[in-house]
Amino acid sequence: MSVSKTGSLPLEQLGNALRYLKLIPTEAEIAELKRQFVEKLGGVISLKIFTQVVASLSFSDSLESRTWAAFTTFDKELKGNIPSSTLKYILTELGREPIPEAEADKLINKYQNPKQMIEYSFLIKELLK
Repeated sequence: MSVSKTGSLPLEQLGNALRYLKLIPTEAEIAELKRQFVEKLGGVISLKIFTQVVASLSFSDSLESRTWAAFTTFDKELKGNIPSSTLKYILTELGREPIPEAEADKLINKYQNPKQMIEYSFLIKELLK
């Protein structure tokens, strides 16, 4: 887990380690995980505790199913696409951790079609790989 091969992970690297495994927790979720699992461990996470943290995230609703559900909330006709403006609103205004407009614009420009629509299946596939 660590570069020094100690079998432990510095507490401040928990979020990065989880994201590397494609679990993508929010900063608030990471703070809660630290509180639940590792608050009293003195700044390092053992492999055993890290495995418990991963299991707690892995066996909840899958990230993919939650992502699809989120997009279909905005796709009332279930056509598989949403307007680019809607995605920009979602990314920059909603949720616990909105992203800057410049980042949203880059993502939108990559995935929007000539009709200014985002076929979100491609976006989900890219985000979760």
